[in-house]
Amino acid sequence: MSTLYAIGLMSGTSIDALDAALISYDGLKLKALSGKSSPWPSELKEALHALCTSSDGEVERIGILGNRYAEHAAALIADLLTEAKLKPSQIAVIGSHGQTIRHRPKLHFSYQLDNGPRLAALTGIDTVVDFRSADLAGGGEGAPLTPLFHQAVFAKPGMLRLVLNLGGIANLTVLTAEGEISSGFDCGPANTLCDLCCRRLLNISYDKDALHARNGRIVDSWLSELMQHPFLQLKPPKSTGREDFNEQLISPYLKACKENPSLTDSLLRTLTEYTVSSAVEAILGCTAGCRSAELILCGGGALNPLMVKLFQDKLAESGCQVYRAEDFGVSSQFLEPQAFAYFALQCMLGHRLDLTHVTGASQSSILGCLCPAVGGRYEKLMRSINLKAQD
Repeated sequence: MSTLYAIGLMSGTSIDALDAALISYDGLKLKALSGKSSPWPSELKEALHALCTSSDGEVERIGILGNRYAEHAAALIADLLTEAKLKPSQIAVIGSHGQTIRHRPKLHFSYQLDNGPRLAALTGIDTVVDFRSADLAGGGEGAPLTPLFHQAVFAKPGMLRLVLNLGGIANLTVLTAEGEISSGFDCGPANTLCDLCCRRLLNISYDKDALHARNGRIVDSWLSELMQHPFLQLKPPKSTGREDFNEQLISPYLKACKENPSLTDSLLRTLTEYTVSSAVEAILGCTAGCRSAELILCGGGALNPLMVKLFQDKLAESGCQVYRAEDFGVSSQFLEPQAFAYFALQCMLGHRLDLTHVTGASQSSILGCLCPAVGGRYEKLMRSINLKAQD
């Protein structure tokens, strides 16, 4: 097959920015070409955060914000294409994950705010959205999906590798020495609680380079309470989101910090420890009995020097070496949007993806829903097929 270009979009649970990644794929080799990030405007960011909790009038806001999401995405894609010196007609498909505002796998739905038809209309590029529903329809958790992409990028014969994506939520992929996925699941919070603390107490989006957390101390009583969270005790397959790890969970600690601001850095230090400790428990559970393994950190947390150091320290005696995605020539920030570009291509090509061993789905499925653009690749393909059929 000829080389296809695709764009993937991702906005994490913390709603900091919308990331876009451009890839090429020739049926055998996948190549990451470029990436670009666009911070959410402050007013739109707050509206998206507000939509993540129940309130009156949210259906209308979903429609309005879905349109605005598409408009923001279209502008980012235009900038990305300009920098890459590519035209919209050269892009096979956009894979837009959307903004998760509800994840309820036990109720068989997960909702990502998006508007695929509008994005397709604004860009002139076929767009694939709603990647989780097919898996949920097959009885799966609908998350995590990225283990399939982790396998494509990081699997190494002869080596047990674990890929830990530290976005808003931490998800872990376990790749066997044979290059197969033995497990993939959400293992707890990553940046969502730390970022929430920053917004509420410091009026900043996140703790850049862990400058505040490094000045704090671990509050043992807080950490002990947090480690008792029921989600951490569940066995895979499992997935989570802000339904479990949210402001309500840490409200007593936020209140203590508002009464005594000097505790703020210590709350951030404790939440950072919480993220690492909960993930390490999962990692050690997956590597028990193994003499050597490699852990690859990706997502925003991989850019947090304190988190990286804590993983290195806590796993030093386990035989598990800790790396960042960048050590393998992969961008920590743009790995997820690359994944959804790849998934969109697989959808367009009609390929089933097998997540049965990750999400617990009963069958493999074609992930995503296609929103064709006028004059896009899908329309041209269908016209070609129809013309051949008429001949």
